[in-house]
Amino acid sequence: FLPAQIYSGNATAFLWLMFLYMLCFNPTYSLTNNISFYNIKDTVKTFPLVRVFGTIGFIFAGLIIGGLGYSGSPVSIQIGAFVSVFFGLYCFTLPNTPAPAKGKSLAIRDLLFLDAFSLLKNRYYLVFIICTVLLFIDHAAYISFSSVFLGDVGIENVSSFLTIGQVSEIVFMLLIPICFRFLGFKYMFLAGMVAWILRMSLFAFGAPASVITFMCIAIALHGLCWDFFFVTGYIYTDKIAEAKVKSQAQGLLIMFTQGIGMFVGSAIAGNIFNHTVTAHGAASLSQWKTFWLYPAGIATLVAIVFLLLFKDKIKEKKSTSFDRKDIEESERLQA
Repeated sequence: FLPAQIYSGNATAFLWLMFLYMLCFNPTYSLTNNISFYNIKDTVKTFPLVRVFGTIGFIFAGLIIGGLGYSGSPVSIQIGAFVSVFFGLYCFTLPNTPAPAKGKSLAIRDLLFLDAFSLLKNRYYLVFIICTVLLFIDHAAYISFSSVFLGDVGIENVSSFLTIGQVSEIVFMLLIPICFRFLGFKYMFLAGMVAWILRMSLFAFGAPASVITFMCIAIALHGLCWDFFFVTGYIYTDKIAEAKVKSQAQGLLIMFTQGIGMFVGSAIAGNIFNHTVTAHGAASLSQWKTFWLYPAGIATLVAIVFLLLFKDKIKEKKSTSFDRKDIEESERLQA
């Protein structure tokens, strides 16, 4: 139905259909996380190995869509619809993961994550959540406008060009267990924030002269930007949550990121774009510099606040291994 609205120029219907689609799609982030965390013991070491295949799929999709010339075509949505049917059938092959509340009556507190909200009583987790929501302004700016920006720079086949970021994501995803051993959660989060600052700065200062090298480096930083902050955030949430609210905690994190964070971030990034980038093509490049400096500044402020207010209460003991035996320790630290 979405391509039909594009062809007819019905923007209102398109936005409502997209909203309904995302209501169905966004919960799959927390569902796949919960399935993974339930079936693995050493989450720091094993989850990145599971999650990396999503990135491989992302690269494959980008290359196929870009190679077929559908980067800016509604046909890409139709391809997605077909693939989704296959995925729906594939889900029946996933490991048996019993529903934690099977047989119990459904309560409003379950639907509203009220038990998981207790995590916010932990001031360090609250700092993490607030910084995550604010950093989604940068993420929304990148997701929404990087392809438009690269098109104005003169890059053709943007979808394939952006897969540089996914290749980088594979590398850094596999480095998570090693880096965690030396850095811990706090400094991995900070490394991700600094990467966002560098990415936006490279876009800003490379825009006026169309410095392609800067663009490549900025996109290649995607592994640090996404893996060291957002993917590591999934693992951190699993570690900090009590056993009975782990599933709710992943849903809560997705609500704050893909929900509130993306909504607020898109609104702010869109507002900045509308006020800074008014030209098209080469004439807009100096304006793009101004646009990218805003998220660079936001990421800098977030990193400073995080550095001053966040403390890593989950310390590695002898190795990178974490398993269900650590639940009691995580609960004690949270209390």
